[in-house]
Amino acid sequence: MNPILRNILTTCKRAVKDYVQTRSMKTFLLFLLLATILWFGHALNSMRDREVEIPVVYVGVPENIEFTEPLPQSVTAYLRDQGKRLRQYKAFSPIQIDLQRQIEAESGQVQLLSEVIRQKVTDQLQGTTRLQRILPENIAVGYHKQHQKEVSVRLVGDIHLKEPYQMVSAPRLEPSQIRIFGSQEALAQIDEVETEVVAIEDLKDSLTMSLSLQPIAGVRYSTNTVQLALHAEPFTEKQFTLPIHVIDAAEEGTLRLFPPTVDVRVRVSVNHFNEVSEQDLRVECVYPKREVSHLPLQLRYTSPYITHGRINPTEVEYIIEK
Repeated sequence: MNPILRNILTTCKRAVKDYVQTRSMKTFLLFLLLATILWFGHALNSMRDREVEIPVVYVGVPENIEFTEPLPQSVTAYLRDQGKRLRQYKAFSPIQIDLQRQIEAESGQVQLLSEVIRQKVTDQLQGTTRLQRILPENIAVGYHKQHQKEVSVRLVGDIHLKEPYQMVSAPRLEPSQIRIFGSQEALAQIDEVETEVVAIEDLKDSLTMSLSLQPIAGVRYSTNTVQLALHAEPFTEKQFTLPIHVIDAAEEGTLRLFPPTVDVRVRVSVNHFNEVSEQDLRVECVYPKREVSHLPLQLRYTSPYITHGRINPTEVEYIIEK
């Protein structure tokens, strides 16, 4: 029998015998602690086996490649060494395998030999650790190239804002276009892909969320999710009284307008209320080329913080003084 194990058994027997004779709990616990320490020391120094999962990362694979079956995302390595050394293996770095040279034809097979994987695992081991075996040992997976096409992503659903909030800008999807892969016949019928259905009520702030794309049978996407960005702010109204500017005026007469000024109300972001002024707005009418009863007015604004504007009145009377 191993001398260390013999000592452990002897110590345990002595502890039990002493406890039975003296009924001393302290003595029993002392010998139990000593036996545990001896056992733990034996476990750390004895040869042991350990099974570990090591992730595998593949590089050099074009996006339009489809494999006949999934490539293994990890390999199982069986190691042998002293227990204290095996405990030092907390985590393994992923094994990187470059498939670029194996994927050149329109279709074929990629092969990963155990010797290659063994070497990559061994590079991460200490000199005393033996690599017993690796599973799977050899990997062979078929592949073929697919047709590809770039299409837009369409947001599906309803977004309702809480009063008095408004969207500062249109909802933004990132990416707004993706690549899709499949047969030429399948891709010919697809011009866009749709997001999952979105239902948002009482939006009153900026929001970013991840959305899944609705799958299409026989078609693969370059990404299966997109990011939706919404930017909403509280809005209020701001009022101005502005003069009317005549454009395309003729030289033969002066255009007199009634009234010469109009009231303008615009919706402005509360956060940028003080940044909107009269200089951001302009009311215009076109010099009449023929006689009409009234001239329609048009409002132009340059500030990005204005989302909507209205004029009162929307048309004016006029006379031409020659």
